[in-house]
Amino acid sequence: MNYPIWIDKAIELYKKENNYTKIAKELNVNRKTISYYLRLKGFSSNSKYVRKIDPNKLRKYDYTYCEKLFEKIDTEEKAYWLGFLYADGYISANKNTISLSLKKDDINHLKKFRSFLKLEDKSFQEKKKKMDDKIYISYSFSFDSEKIKKDLEKLGCVNNKTFVLKFPNNKQVPSKLIHHFIRGYMDGDGCITNSSTAKIRLEILGTKEFLTEYQKWTKNNFNKLCQFSKSNIYRSIYSGKNAVKILNSIYNNSTIYLERKYNKFLELARV
Repeated sequence: MNYPIWIDKAIELYKKENNYTKIAKELNVNRKTISYYLRLKGFSSNSKYVRKIDPNKLRKYDYTYCEKLFEKIDTEEKAYWLGFLYADGYISANKNTISLSLKKDDINHLKKFRSFLKLEDKSFQEKKKKMDDKIYISYSFSFDSEKIKKDLEKLGCVNNKTFVLKFPNNKQVPSKLIHHFIRGYMDGDGCITNSSTAKIRLEILGTKEFLTEYQKWTKNNFNKLCQFSKSNIYRSIYSGKNAVKILNSIYNNSTIYLERKYNKFLELARV
């Protein structure tokens, strides 16, 4: 039986007379999941030590699958979510926490990420932020895994990546999957819009190093690489037919994408 990485901490909290609800809140894990694994370990909500329960009679959760997901990027989904984490993911410096936060309108996409990790029983955290007398709601999904954190770091997804991010090499993401990675990154740190001079425009943010390698992938000389602050933050801009060509490549043979951006592409490409 493979146990989740937080089980020892859950037992420690339980022995300090914390109930399931408190443990679930502390570990950001669904209460039923806490109950399931503590019961397998011989604990119950009513007594400290009980007989072992037959695991075959309880629902199973495959946490080992989740742990191995980023060992090797060899599928569309893995490449896509790595790109998305490059853009919008948070990797803790001192802990083994990985987080992804999206605005309320994109909560279904966050659910896709949770399903990809096989962690459907973990809950989201709602966050509210007030700006200009308006309340903006977002949702965050977090989990702890030392192995996944180390695997992501090997793949170039590191803490404080905003100013140091580099485009992945072929060993990190195979060339046949790189367009899926770019689509994930674009869904996190890119936008598809129109302007007074172009019916469709593709803009992606990143470090100079990252976007320079991205330019090599596009094999297009009409790209504009613009620095918009004194820090190492740049934006890459394609418009018109060039934007359509790149987006067609990015969406080629895709099964996962942020639907509102894909629909925006279809809308503007038809204009």
